[in-house]
Amino acid sequence: MTLWDLDLDDDQPTDDDRAYLSGLPNELPDVEWVWAELDRVWHALGLDNRRPLTEQEEAVAAFYSHPVWTMNGVFSATDPESQRHRRGIAGYLADAGIRDIADYVGGFGQLALQIVQVADASTVTIVEPFASDAARGRFAEVDRVDLVTPLDDVEVEAIVAQDVLEHVDGPIGLAIQMARHVRVGGRLIFANHFRPSIACHLPSTFHLPPSAHVSLRDACARSALPGNDRGRTPRADLRGDRTAPTPACANRRARLHGRCATAGVRPQGRPRIGQAPLEGANVRLQRARAGMSVR
Repeated sequence: MTLWDLDLDDDQPTDDDRAYLSGLPNELPDVEWVWAELDRVWHALGLDNRRPLTEQEEAVAAFYSHPVWTMNGVFSATDPESQRHRRGIAGYLADAGIRDIADYVGGFGQLALQIVQVADASTVTIVEPFASDAARGRFAEVDRVDLVTPLDDVEVEAIVAQDVLEHVDGPIGLAIQMARHVRVGGRLIFANHFRPSIACHLPSTFHLPPSAHVSLRDACARSALPGNDRGRTPRADLRGDRTAPTPACANRRARLHGRCATAGVRPQGRPRIGQAPLEGANVRLQRARAGMSVR
């Protein structure tokens, strides 16, 4: 079968996958439709993002094993913006000369396939506990792509976690766990979307942007990685966090800085862990307006 110009026959989708995929729109939808479809399945399974996932393990496993994620994988493989994101990550790894890579929760395998295409000597281990038959079929014949379920046996030069941390109850703890499997001088590459775009983005993670890289860097820097024969703690460069200021954010910052200047308040300063820089500036401005001391 073909979905959105991607041939899936060689990927061996199951009958359940085929039944679901055959009912999808004929033309490539926009990302908002994909988000709505993911939400439909989430709510149909009775999941609640206000409760810990550990209290909903059976439904969580059913959600991430649902063929809706095959649909999401096909969308990521064919959507121009998603393709651009993956090309950027793959190109960075190739330019950096990194050859031994793990794609954490690599899903449909699109990023792994992109990496081995642009980096001739690279190998990619996909860490995926809910790999579908369609995903397995995509890279079954690719010599330099492997699939494992746990992270336990992985030790690599780089781990990529794209759109992962916003789906888990403890993103900082998971980042530390991943850091333990990166060699000295290696890389952790995170691309996050800590926003309520879909129900499986957990509200408990939304405090992280736009300074998530500060929290993750500090946490990973404090994590001594065992099994290092040189007795050193590997450093992890945390790259690819999609928290660069948008034009709207930049305009907001400019307006806020103008108000701070009028009030005689210095708007900038190192934010607390998990606190956005603009949040700190707002607090300083409010204290100044209330006649309180500002440090």
